[in-house]
Amino acid sequence: MPIKTSEWFDVMQAGGLRALKIKNKTLLPVVQGGMGVGVSASSLASAVASLGGMGTISSVDLRRRHKDLMQQTRHLDKEADAADRINAANLVALDREIQTAKDKAQGQGWIAVNIMKAVTAYKDYVQQALISGADAIVVGAGIGGLFCANLLAKGGMKVLLLEKHSVLGGFCSGFRRKGFLFDAATHFYPLLGNPTTLSGRLLKELQVETE
Repeated sequence: MPIKTSEWFDVMQAGGLRALKIKNKTLLPVVQGGMGVGVSASSLASAVASLGGMGTISSVDLRRRHKDLMQQTRHLDKEADAADRINAANLVALDREIQTAKDKAQGQGWIAVNIMKAVTAYKDYVQQALISGADAIVVGAGIGGLFCANLLAKGGMKVLLLEKHSVLGGFCSGFRRKGFLFDAATHFYPLLGNPTTLSGRLLKELQVETE
């Protein structure tokens, strides 16, 4: 017989682990990683959530799990609107995967989304995850995470941004090695003030001055 959710909590306590409490939800301290492409989708995420943990859906190219969406986009290559149409199909697929996962989990655990499409449509994937009812969005405190947290805060959400390093910014920071200071983000600075780049557009939307 499969172990019930309540029994997993008993196992957790017997092992000296503490429950993960977020807002009004008590979870097993198990957060499944979001692996793409197609590995972390509704089936895996719902299986983890149904046991009381946090199941994670990877947002990368989920259209490949849906025959109708692949049929609509498989032929796209160098068309002017190819990227937009593929992204649109992936957003539909993300919605389907979240809804399916939540239905299968039947209110147990949480369903999170690891948004790994930051280069082209990060904001769209964050918005779709929220619209579809995701319980959490996985972000770090690198440049992508900082953008995401600020966009969520601007949208009226209470945001807690966590970072294990002593400074924010991820790879857009510096580090010391053998007495030398390395600036790892020199290549990125020109993009911040360029309104034609993704980071430049987001900074403008957030009303952040770059000069």
